[in-house]
Amino acid sequence: MNYNKHNKGFVCFMYSFGRNRAVYAVLMVLVIFLLGFLTFGSSAQANILNLQIAIGVMLCGLLLILVNPKIFIIKLIGYLISLAGVMIALHNANLLGEGFSLYFYASLVFGAFMMLMLLSWFVYNARSSEINEI
Repeated sequence: MNYNKHNKGFVCFMYSFGRNRAVYAVLMVLVIFLLGFLTFGSSAQANILNLQIAIGVMLCGLLLILVNPKIFIIKLIGYLISLAGVMIALHNANLLGEGFSLYFYASLVFGAFMMLMLLSWFVYNARSSEINEI
């Protein structure tokens, strides 16, 4: 039984939202803006450099998804690379030791959004392929 047949609900919305290249292009622009703000607005420290590398890893994952967001393996690898970059960015932003870190919360929101997209994608696919024999 296909629970997504009527294409209604939050999961169906997020699934169709995540199949659009424009979403990942906008996310890339936002992450590039954050990277530029980090590069030109701070001094050269080891933790800042590591944070820049982590944001670059997030960009690589988004670029991979941008190639074709409808192919399963490309999208999965892109999500995993982006989430690995988020974990590295959260660790390095925490090492900066600031009270309120824009980079920490921006990485946290980005990671939560990517996790929501990934989980909605998995739930949509699981609900589409279920077979009820009852």
